[in-house]
Parts: sequence; C-alpha cells; structure tokens
Amino acid sequence: MNKKRREQQAWLDLLEHVRKFLIRLDFKIDDVRTAAPNQLAVELEEIAGIKSPKPNDPWSRTKSRIRKAVAILVQQGQLKTKFDRSVEKLVTKAAKRGSSKRVHEGMLREFYKSYAWRKFRYQVLLHHGRKCLCCGQTKGMMHVDHIKPLRKYWELRLEFSNMQVLCDVCNHGKGSWDETDFRAHE
Repeated sequence: MNKKRREQQAWLDLLEHVRKFLIRLDFKIDDVRTAAPNQLAVELEEIAGIKSPKPNDPWSRTKSRIRKAVAILVQQGQLKTKFDRSVEKLVTKAAKRGSSKRVHEGMLREFYKSYAWRKFRYQVLLHHGRKCLCCGQTKGMMHVDHIKPLRKYWELRLEFSNMQVLCDVCNHGKGSWDETDFRAHE
C-alpha cells in the first residue's frame, strides 16, 4: 500500500473513532454515522473547548481541526481508545503542532464568554462564598481569579484547585503575573 493510500485509510479510521465517540456521548448531531466531517469537527471542537476560526466554512481545514480536537481530547483523558499506529501518528502530529501555540486575546475572550466558564465560575462562588479571600470584603464586584494565570497555564483554566474569589481591587492588584494563593489565609 502506498503512502497516500495509508494516510487516507488512517484518516477514515480516525473518522470512525470520532463517530463512535460522539455516539457514546449521545451528541446533538441527528445521525453521526452520516454527518459530514465538517460537522464532526465543530462538535469535537466544542467538546474539547477550542474555538474554530471558521466553524461553518466548508473549505476550512477540516482534517487538521479534527486531528487537533482529538489530540486535545486524548490529552484531557476524555477520549480513551486504542488507535492503530497510523492514526496515532496523525493525532500525535496534531498534538505537537497545537502545544506550541500561545494563548492569545481571542482565546481568552471566547473562554470568558463560554457557558463552561460561567457555570464553573458559579460553582466556585458557591463553594468559597461571596467574600474576597485576600481582604475579606463582601460588597462590590467579585472575581473568580485563576491563581496560576491563564496565559501561562491554559490547561488549568477549569481546574477547581486553581481558583480563588477576589474583590475587584485585589484582583486588579494581583494582576496576571502574580501566582499568590490567598486561599491559605481562609
């Protein structure tokens, strides 16, 4: 079998893994078995928590989007499956490419607008209460702060152990460069 044929077969195998994964999750695509790869890419990106630059553009690089989303899901432990060697090669290549990218303003903006963040923020506020863990203030705007900044530790964005509640003044004073954990003072 020539190289191009092997790559094509690996791509088809990867799509089959993705379809089985989405069927197990009972995802919102009407019929996963007949869904277009572009549709699968959009759903996988949503599950993986990444924002596609052009989610509904049929000419976007669907293969690379799917490979990248699968790589992230495998790293997060959400997608646990044994890939054959050629599929594994596709996924690890995408993982290496994706890990070198920096977190940029667009990613942060989209993250803070996401339902996942708002829901998680609410859970942190319920757990810690509406009290600044630095100064003890209970009035005014409260922020759920990432102890380790998002720009450096993107993988900890929804990690409960990386969250603390701070008032507006303390949060802006701490900034995104400081990694002080005020929960120890609770």
